[in-house]
Amino acid sequence: MINVSIKVAQARARRALVSDSRGLLTVAALTALLLLSCWPRIENPPNHYSKIPQPIRLRPSALSDLVVLMVLDGVRWQDVFQGVDPLLERRFGPVHQSARQPHELLPNLYRLASNGGMLIGNDAAPMFASSPSTVSLPGYSEIFSGRTPTCENNDCPNTREPTLLDEWIEKRSADRLAIISSWSRIPRVAAKDTSRITVSAGRTDLSRPESIYQDAELRSQYYRGTSSDPWPGADNYRPDRFTSAIALRYLMVQRPNFLFVGLGDTDEFAHRGDYDGYIGALRSADVAIGVVGDWLETQRAQGRRAMFIVTADHGRSAGFQHHGGTPEASRVWALLSGFGVMEHRISNIPSNRLADLAPTIRAQLNLPKDDDSRAGESLLQNVSPATIYYVSRRANREKPPSRALGLSSVVGVRASSPFGKSCPE
Repeated sequence: MINVSIKVAQARARRALVSDSRGLLTVAALTALLLLSCWPRIENPPNHYSKIPQPIRLRPSALSDLVVLMVLDGVRWQDVFQGVDPLLERRFGPVHQSARQPHELLPNLYRLASNGGMLIGNDAAPMFASSPSTVSLPGYSEIFSGRTPTCENNDCPNTREPTLLDEWIEKRSADRLAIISSWSRIPRVAAKDTSRITVSAGRTDLSRPESIYQDAELRSQYYRGTSSDPWPGADNYRPDRFTSAIALRYLMVQRPNFLFVGLGDTDEFAHRGDYDGYIGALRSADVAIGVVGDWLETQRAQGRRAMFIVTADHGRSAGFQHHGGTPEASRVWALLSGFGVMEHRISNIPSNRLADLAPTIRAQLNLPKDDDSRAGESLLQNVSPATIYYVSRRANREKPPSRALGLSSVVGVRASSPFGKSCPE
């Protein structure tokens, strides 16, 4: 009888211990949720996040330059600097996003801009695509070549002129370069010779597959992309959720010296007259921007000279749905962040163009300047020490010098999160 009582008491003690443990876990979970509640959530967040692994200490010989260039196809400067457009909502239907203002719509873009970066393209420092055709392939040609494009449409053959990437490989043969894009035609103008560049463009175009296949997760993500439906695109188009997953995983596993990421859902939704889908794709792209920005921060902490550029290949017509041949669609924008940018700012430059991006990268890599008459100029050639102004969302009393910074507003932030900006100061 005594043994039975002892067993009953022991069982009750075990149940109490389990109950207490569950209670402690519940309290811990609620505390964590409370601490995270200050970050805004993205409605229906995309499922292409890649978990950032812990920083791995590289050998000194492996420390090298790193440039990530991301292009968001057909994203208007108005959405970047002014937020959701009520006029387009009245025409194409409401946007089902609670985020309306630019720093809410693109929290990661603005976080990087305010944390020692530069966001240019508003009226204070406008930026333009040089091609009068205002379609995609000439825009990509201008970005990669750093020159006014000779390509005039989306059916141009492979470039016959060396580009930034050709020069990069020639001068720094040990570096690893990669192009990962939703649209399959971009590699045509990216380099004259892509044989030494890893390319995953569209659902099926792949070169140097060993760099994709050697990682099981990367290989799995690639095959999911090949079997996907091309919607919102068509033909060989790969939706951005697969392209982003491949690109982010590739960046973290293969650690290239140059990675181009081409996202195109924004342009595809716009052509369909789906402004809500366009804004949703822009929000998803901002999540990828945040993950890349956080990853590059870990690399800078290890001594790598990491630069991040985000831009668009063209803008949109006044009617939004199209862009080809309309002068207003030449208006674009760009974010520059990281090495070479954090210490400087643009100084009194009235306008810029896509052809200035390649010279900017060349200057940071100490590659020879392009003296061709069609070549652009480095955006960082006329610079002075930066002063970053932080403006609270709650008390917008101090206005930054927008002409100097090329910013209509800068949002102050304390810390970063892969899912958006942190709590405002």
